[in-house]
Amino acid sequence: MSGFGNKRRVGSGEAYGFLDVGSSKVCCLILAGDRALGFGLHRSRGIKAGVIVDLDDAEQVVRAAVDEAERMAAVTLAGIHVGVAGGRLGSVTFKGHVELDDGLVHRRHLLSLDCGARAFAERGGRLLVAMNRIGYGLDGTGAIRDPRGMTGGRLTGSYHAVTVDETPLRNLLLLVERCHLAVDGLTPVPLASALAATSEDERRQGVVCLDIGGGATTIAAFRHGHFVFADVVPMGGKQITLDIARSLRTPLAEAERIKTLYATLAGAASDQNEVIAYPLAGEAEPAIHHTTRAALSPIVRQRIDSLLQLVRERLDRSGLPGCASDPIVITGGTSQLLGLAGYLAAALRRSVRVGGPHPFAGMPDRGTGPSFAAVAGLALAAASSEYGLAVEHESAPLPRSYLGRVGRWLRDSF
Repeated sequence: MSGFGNKRRVGSGEAYGFLDVGSSKVCCLILAGDRALGFGLHRSRGIKAGVIVDLDDAEQVVRAAVDEAERMAAVTLAGIHVGVAGGRLGSVTFKGHVELDDGLVHRRHLLSLDCGARAFAERGGRLLVAMNRIGYGLDGTGAIRDPRGMTGGRLTGSYHAVTVDETPLRNLLLLVERCHLAVDGLTPVPLASALAATSEDERRQGVVCLDIGGGATTIAAFRHGHFVFADVVPMGGKQITLDIARSLRTPLAEAERIKTLYATLAGAASDQNEVIAYPLAGEAEPAIHHTTRAALSPIVRQRIDSLLQLVRERLDRSGLPGCASDPIVITGGTSQLLGLAGYLAAALRRSVRVGGPHPFAGMPDRGTGPSFAAVAGLALAAASSEYGLAVEHESAPLPRSYLGRVGRWLRDSF
């Protein structure tokens, strides 16, 4: 993990921090190599669908999570790698090309393509969070992994980029800076969750990963091992809780308890006989009311159907052929809803499984399972060179004529 940025030495190793700022929880993970040294977890405040809505509240929670992880690890972090889910996260694939002046592919041609791709992705005031190279083509021949040294006339590069609106991202960075931490790097939460919850074989064959969290559901798609699509739907498990609270007229805390203990999409004959007792909200003298597990199921099913429709729309708009048939891996806290995988498989007519991260050695039990796919995946993304194109800076000078013709080249090549 040599490319992470700020770190703190621990014996012969180095410690790195990762921060997932979610709508329902804030997690901080500190790793040294493949071992967890520290883990902090606190309930979110001041954050809605990945966007900061109250900076002071959010700062208190982030400080608490980081402090808990640092105390457990006995280190003080200088910087941290942060997941990004808010800010109208957008995903685009595109191609650019360069003419080969001497008929040979040199490293400078690859650097020019990468630099132009970064500039193209950030057009319109969007900020680049991640970019990965899908592949190269040379004079019409595609699927070239490394064209350096090959001969031809025109080199083409295919890219995928994830961008966000400037203001929400700036506020997220400000939040981290107010906690006296440098931002080592940024990773889209859809990518992080997918890296943790899916296997390399699944990503190579084609897979869609849904991280169904508290306030949002992230979508990530892979083809031939490449990250090719990301999106965020502002709907998750909290909406199911709200639906239960409204339908039963019970307090939110009670609705969350009912969802956790009794919500199901599996359906069984015994559900009619399983009685759920709960209080009504706002009663001066609380009385116990009753419903059944069978009566609860339609409330949950209606919300899941609404979420499923939004996911379908986002995948349809992606323009990716085959997304309608790729297997799905679900992760996140709401993925553990009883019967959800089977319900989605029947509705989408494709295979669906629940996935979670492989726990790091030393990780406490409360930090394992699908709920923590995002923070675990941040470490996997940061350790990979494939997703670092958004922040790479070339130390060698570009050809002198490049800067002078960058505007025309972007118009002609991308």
